[in-house]
Amino acid sequence: MTVHHSPSQNGPGSHTAHAVYSSAEGSIRTIARAMSVLDCFSGCSQELGASDIAYRLGLQKSTVYNILSTLAMCGYLERNPISNKYYPSTHTLGLSWSALEHLNVRSVFYPRLKLLSDETHKICSIAALESSCIQCLYCVSPSDLFSYAPAMGETAPLHCTCSGKLFLAYMEESDIREILKKPLKAYTSLTITDPNELLAQLETIRSQGYALDNMEHLYGKRSVSIPIFNQEGQMLYAASMSAPSTHISLQAVDEMIQRLRTTFDPLQNKL
Repeated sequence: MTVHHSPSQNGPGSHTAHAVYSSAEGSIRTIARAMSVLDCFSGCSQELGASDIAYRLGLQKSTVYNILSTLAMCGYLERNPISNKYYPSTHTLGLSWSALEHLNVRSVFYPRLKLLSDETHKICSIAALESSCIQCLYCVSPSDLFSYAPAMGETAPLHCTCSGKLFLAYMEESDIREILKKPLKAYTSLTITDPNELLAQLETIRSQGYALDNMEHLYGKRSVSIPIFNQEGQMLYAASMSAPSTHISLQAVDEMIQRLRTTFDPLQNKL
């Protein structure tokens, strides 16, 4: 009878396993860093260089440069030969479209956004909560208002946008308090930067069921949003209408809210 002995724990097999494990750990760290670098471009309209990203992530500039070069070689980034900075390529749009199709954002929301925009001549959009900001998932805009419209994937603060204030209003109080620990940046002279004043406004938003951005994020632009809830009563999306302030009087806000509710209330508690 032949007896097969297992390799000694200190034999050559253990060194091979340790080397493989260490190599795998290194690969995972490299991928995680690459994803962090790519994530810096999310919602950012500016080109970014190795120094910008290295400072933001606390990494060595040479490490970031190698990652940027690799992402560019793989087609996810483009390099501006004049500034030597990078920006996302059109290849990344494919990922965005796949994500939106998986969420059924286009099939569920696009026909409603398009009809509402065509009938009202307003910018109509859908936003979702993304970490500590809001992100535009889809937007339909009249051609003459493109400069006011958010780009798909663009992010914006919570405290000074109508959609952001809606998401804040429907958060748990502990989560709201945690977010408000950080200073509230003033984007215009109308931005609410006092946490207590914002908390009071959030209470009003909950009671009335909509939020208004009266040039708090961008001078010359007014917006109004309503929440869209899932079957469990959790807020998933914000539906908004926006336009230059010269196109929207404060008296017209009630009509816009009614149009939003007529358009999107059929989706409430069904997503």
